[in-house]
Amino acid sequence: MSNLAYIQTVEVKKTYAEEIVIDVRVWDNFTEGDSYIGEKGQVGDRGVDVKDDMSILQYCKDIGSDDSASICSVIDSILENKKGVEINGTFYEWDEIKHIFPDN
Repeated sequence: MSNLAYIQTVEVKKTYAEEIVIDVRVWDNFTEGDSYIGEKGQVGDRGVDVKDDMSILQYCKDIGSDDSASICSVIDSILENKKGVEINGTFYEWDEIKHIFPDN
């Protein structure tokens, strides 16, 4: 059975601060991790368009993996096995995401 990878953005309401923040959660059959992207209105400041799945994948590859060794592990697995990933409920085959990993 293949090790499936998943990425999902989540809006989290911080009741003590009365703000909504965006987290990205990444997991597969072996590990899981998450990374804080930013406040809902300021997410674009980190270069992430949460409505664009490829932007989220790029974030996980570049920035999210610096925030979390677990995210790095899942991204490395996607790259090593040249496999697809499900992002926010949509599955993308390797051919649809390989441009995110241009050196491989």
